[in-house]
Amino acid sequence: MKSQNPMLLSAKFIAKDIVGDLLYWPLWWYSRGFARFLQRRRHSIKEFEEDIGLTVWIVNWTKPMYGQYDLAGKIISFIIRTFGIMLKLLMMAFYLLLQVVIVLVWLLAPPFLLWQLLKVLF
Repeated sequence: MKSQNPMLLSAKFIAKDIVGDLLYWPLWWYSRGFARFLQRRRHSIKEFEEDIGLTVWIVNWTKPMYGQYDLAGKIISFIIRTFGIMLKLLMMAFYLLLQVVIVLVWLLAPPFLLWQLLKVLF
């Protein structure tokens, strides 16, 4: 049985591993990597909604603030909460738009970078 040079075996393994990773990377980027990325975006959106308390404000929209159950307290609370909910919805819309832009950047980054690389090389 013929033994091979350990350096040659190591070089073959490293080359095969690097080539395999380079060929697998686009598949990973647009499949498993993208699914994981979307999961993080979804978690980020949920966290932002919890941070601004949008659901809490919507659930308590018609309840008077500070225990003021008279007519004036109910009307003032409803108006204040309506403006608060509108502001929070606006914040949420901007955050969702930001997340959509981030997802588009994720999807378009590899083709754009490849195009730029080819433009520089040729």
